[in-house]
Amino acid sequence: MVERFIFGRNVYLYGIAKSGRHGNLVIGAGTETTEAERSKKMKRTIACVFALLMSLLLAFSACTQGANSSPNDNPDSTINSSSSGNSEKPDDKPDEEPDVLDGYEKSCAITEFPSDDLEKVNLKPTFDISDCIFDASEVIIPYQLFGDGMCLQRDAVNKIWGTIENLEGNEHIAAKFRGKVYYGTVENDNWEIYLPFMTAGGPFELTLICDWGVKTIKDVYVGEVYMLSGQSNMEWKVEWSGEVLADLYASEAECKNDNIRLLSLATKFREQPTKTLEQPPVWNGANVSSIKNFSAVGYIFGKEMQKKLDCPVGLIVNAIGGTITESWMDEEAYTEYEKICDTACDESLIWKKHSQSFNGVVYPLEGYNIRGVCWYQGESNIYGAEKNHDKALKALVSCFRRFFNNPQLTFSMAELARFVEDPVGYSIINEKITVVAREDKLVCNAINLDQGDWSDIHPKDKRTIATRLASETLRNFFGKDENAAPKVKSCKVVSDKEIQLTMNEKVVLKNGSSGFEVLTAEGYSLKCNVTINDNVITVTSGVPFSGIRYGYNFEKTAENVEDLSRTITVYDEQGLPCDMFMINF
Repeated sequence: MVERFIFGRNVYLYGIAKSGRHGNLVIGAGTETTEAERSKKMKRTIACVFALLMSLLLAFSACTQGANSSPNDNPDSTINSSSSGNSEKPDDKPDEEPDVLDGYEKSCAITEFPSDDLEKVNLKPTFDISDCIFDASEVIIPYQLFGDGMCLQRDAVNKIWGTIENLEGNEHIAAKFRGKVYYGTVENDNWEIYLPFMTAGGPFELTLICDWGVKTIKDVYVGEVYMLSGQSNMEWKVEWSGEVLADLYASEAECKNDNIRLLSLATKFREQPTKTLEQPPVWNGANVSSIKNFSAVGYIFGKEMQKKLDCPVGLIVNAIGGTITESWMDEEAYTEYEKICDTACDESLIWKKHSQSFNGVVYPLEGYNIRGVCWYQGESNIYGAEKNHDKALKALVSCFRRFFNNPQLTFSMAELARFVEDPVGYSIINEKITVVAREDKLVCNAINLDQGDWSDIHPKDKRTIATRLASETLRNFFGKDENAAPKVKSCKVVSDKEIQLTMNEKVVLKNGSSGFEVLTAEGYSLKCNVTINDNVITVTSGVPFSGIRYGYNFEKTAENVEDLSRTITVYDEQGLPCDMFMINF
């Protein structure tokens, strides 16, 4: 049944009683020309009628209020004599003045995002959005990463993109965010919109607008976004640690924090790069349920970052157990890596095949801005491959920076925890991590030498390493005053049986000579004596030696079996252990 309601000359409102895109009633308007023209004119007509009705209601309300009340009846309407005179904000103004474009102020981060796309930010109207009032939720389809509760990266030009239903007259796209409207482009049913550099904040609403109507994404935050990658120790969920981490979600009131945004990508290996995720991703704020099922290292890292930076933090975990570093490189990076390493990747198992992890869980993030990568991996790169691990990590870092189009993408790398199966092999992985961190100022490493489980590759205490990761990230990349591990400042050879190490700060010895080895004619030996005076460490041996190393190997004892922190001995006065080092002379 079709009914006509005449509003003016040749202008009609049609009500068509059938199921359609906007529910059980599809509405269209126009002259007796084309259907597209009818639709556009109908929307304008409805908007005009609605505006007229609202004006009449407001006028009536104002008259009523003026006749029955005074300005002082409402305390919120009081005007301070020292104010500028603007007693009211327009309805379209945000609750806070957005720091975008002219008012933008950079955060304390030492890195900067590329500004190449800033010219694509368009505030100049490309179509009239005033009559775009209908629900277009099924017409505007944002990319799967953009949904309620999402977190965008501050200090960056953020691109929002997706698809649009191929409907006649659907030729434009725009987004209203933090009080401003940004206009995008539509081409072949694909659309994109660019948002300018912005300060942190939220929650906000992001309203997407097309010729047919609007779609609103709620609870959008702007802050720091990190990708949490690696293998099973990064994948390890909070609840898997049982009572060790149960305090993190013991009380909803204490753990609920909407400024921590959590997103998990389902594990999926892919032969070829694909943007189709295994499961639709869902953003969640931190609460009892979401914390339990999220990466333990990732959540604790994010919690510390959010507290210290006082801004929203978005965490995207895509770690996959058992994967080797080569699995996280794209084809281009792996091809270059093969040219410089002398060992081939063992591809007998799917999680050891090159590029499989990248194709499945990194490639879908293309175009999404992140500040950095939190990396915890290396266990699968021992057994002969550890000697090339620095090359693999450098290839990985280069790959990710190219892929995310950010030469200043930061990396926060966790060293491996102690594990009895191959202590030296694990230590060499850690050595390679320290090499990369030393050579690249945008890579930091968190010490893990005093952590672990003697017989379990998955230590349940993820709190210590996660907290250290956050501390190193804050100190190195945000200029925060966080405790740094003690380091060797200089070395003095007293004799062929004695050396003195001068540290950069006062240190204490907790476990005798544990962790120290001297290089003799027969190789490395644990038989040495270590003493300390303030910040000077003296190492002696009964036989001549030509070098020392610290933090690589240890002697199994009844004490350190129960407490792996006893496998090393040098700590600062705040309890942070010295990182591994090797000196030949």
